[in-house]
Amino acid sequence: MKIGENIQLHREQHGMSQQELADKLGVTRQSISKWENDTALPSFKSVLMIGDVFNLSLDELVRGDDRLIEEYQKDKEFKLSPTEKVVFSTIGISFLAFVSVSMWPSLFQGVWVQGLFEFAQLVAFVALMMNIPWRDVNKLLRNRKLFWLLMVWLLLVATPYIVSATQDTIAGFKQGVQESQRY
Repeated sequence: MKIGENIQLHREQHGMSQQELADKLGVTRQSISKWENDTALPSFKSVLMIGDVFNLSLDELVRGDDRLIEEYQKDKEFKLSPTEKVVFSTIGISFLAFVSVSMWPSLFQGVWVQGLFEFAQLVAFVALMMNIPWRDVNKLLRNRKLFWLLMVWLLLVATPYIVSATQDTIAGFKQGVQESQRY
């Protein structure tokens, strides 16, 4: 039995109108009508609330409605909202711009081979990031021990770069202060 038929059957058994059920669920009467006519599917939250109203288990309510089950399985897929896409794209482009600008001077200081090598590393890194199966990575990172082991490893790998950047920042700040005191 489809969920729409099931909702209508239990609503009528409980002597409720579509409007009364809609009021209990916090939706419109038109939503109830669409669900019962099988032109729309209720959200997962609504299905849970319907089960509570009619004192039905989730299994009793959705069993046999393959379309509803497929719809909920689709919702499990990883989706980014347009805002999240813009934010992540901006962060990614900013990172690439930062790396490109930081290696650009080496191209003009007679060390063009080093600059070319750094650019090749950047391209390889971007290609790697685009081809990693992120769902599998997310599943692996749910393991707390593996997650913390990876964090410690990243910290150890990044420490020389962090120390170097910090020392360069302090040296640049000191040089700026000294130059400003001269004038």
